[in-house]
Amino acid sequence: MKCAICRHGTTTGGYTTLVLEREQTTVVFKKVPAQICDNCGEEYVSAEVNESPLSQAHAEWERGITLEMLDFAAQKRPNPVGYLEDVRLRCANLTCG
Repeated sequence: MKCAICRHGTTTGGYTTLVLEREQTTVVFKKVPAQICDNCGEEYVSAEVNESPLSQAHAEWERGITLEMLDFAAQKRPNPVGYLEDVRLRCANLTCG
């Protein structure tokens, strides 16, 4: 996609570091999938990807954590395409009685 900031670059897939802060809590996520502008370096994280770090950062804030560093890419979460395929296979194997 065309970069909305510099309007000259094109974004390509890559990884970024996301730092979320709230009051005294700071949560750092490394290796977050993002689209990155090849001209200015602006990083775009999709709403789907952003949902997980936001909810996890909120949980850390509720626990009173001061600093947490996490490897986003290493976190286990369902692949939407693979998950849907798995559900389809399970449904195909069900028999109604």
